[in-house]
Amino acid sequence: MNILDLFSLWWFWFSFAFLLLVFELLLVNNFFLIFFSLGAFLTGLLSSISVLSSAFQLFVFSLSSLISLFLFRKKLLATFYKKQTHAHVDSFINESGCALDDILPNMTAKIELRGTSWNAKNVGDKTIYKGGRCVVKKVEGLTLHVHIHV
Repeated sequence: MNILDLFSLWWFWFSFAFLLLVFELLLVNNFFLIFFSLGAFLTGLLSSISVLSSAFQLFVFSLSSLISLFLFRKKLLATFYKKQTHAHVDSFINESGCALDDILPNMTAKIELRGTSWNAKNVGDKTIYKGGRCVVKKVEGLTLHVHIHV
């Protein structure tokens, strides 16, 4: 039995498809080998239904694998790796926080914003009293520049 005779056996294609699927799972969501596994499965299915030449089976395997790869990989990657939206510190601008201490003008104290305590500098001309609302106007490092919420 030569190597081309091996390709004409339907169980070879199903075994090859299973092996590729196992390697795909080991590569942790690379989504590359799964399409070749699909091509091998399709080829095994066709060769179990009718007698096909080894060359034609290799052609079916190659064509179905590449077509599915180019048609579906990008969509599959986009589905599983959606862009994570991270809250950037700069997005705090114009958000309202609650003063945890009295904050005199041009002084720094703590405020609560999004459930976290932040250093905040009062850039307004009025005192922000403990429990009072304040608005973020600028972010400088980890210090939020705030003034009293009107």
